[in-house]
Amino acid sequence: MITEKLLKKIGCCENGIRKFRNTKILHNVELPIDSIITDNEQLYNDIYYIIDKLDIPVVRLLRYKDEFMEFDDRGNKIKYQKDGCLQQWEYDSDDVITKHTFGDFITTTEYNENGLISKEVTVRDGIHEREMTWCYDCNGNIIKHRDSAGLSYNNYYENKLLVKEEFIYPDNPDEIRDIVKYKYDENNNRISKTWNCGKKDEYRYEDNELIESLSYDRKGNVIASEKHYYDTSNTIIVTNVQK
Repeated sequence: MITEKLLKKIGCCENGIRKFRNTKILHNVELPIDSIITDNEQLYNDIYYIIDKLDIPVVRLLRYKDEFMEFDDRGNKIKYQKDGCLQQWEYDSDDVITKHTFGDFITTTEYNENGLISKEVTVRDGIHEREMTWCYDCNGNIIKHRDSAGLSYNNYYENKLLVKEEFIYPDNPDEIRDIVKYKYDENNNRISKTWNCGKKDEYRYEDNELIESLSYDRKGNVIASEKHYYDTSNTIIVTNVQK
């Protein structure tokens, strides 16, 4: 049977996950089991790590003192309570979150035919608090995002590369206030980022690796620079920053 001793021995590491998948307990115990209740906080965290990493349901209830999680038969977390605050989730047939409840707030989420998030609405005590929508191009890039309580934007692409962003703020949803434009070299490396206010970033490459970034103010003065150095495996090992 699954015991605290066994789970503690497995631990919260990738090797532990492989051991859990391959161990005989998966053949001797029908999963998910009803509950695991422990007073050991580390063990509680270890078990949740295992639950989070596995692609199979493990337990319906996991509890540590007053903190607990509940899962459905497909392994989706449906309840979580800590310090008296309860969160709840609902899912569709593809195990994608469609509703999240946290205190007085209820957020519902809709998706398009490609499984990408298209709309999210949050209400509090029945009052509309926030609505966000997303539109995409045929490559799955966001081309339009609207947020009733935050930053909205339009994105423009050429050859699958982002070339312009337009930003809209909630205090004036009909005005495009900031515009950012991007340029690329023949290898599709981004070489510049320019704001409509005059600020600009430039990027320099050698053998398609970024070696230097420069930031300019509106008057063209360098206000910050970064130099990147790579080891033999092309991993950045040093970044020098100057202002």
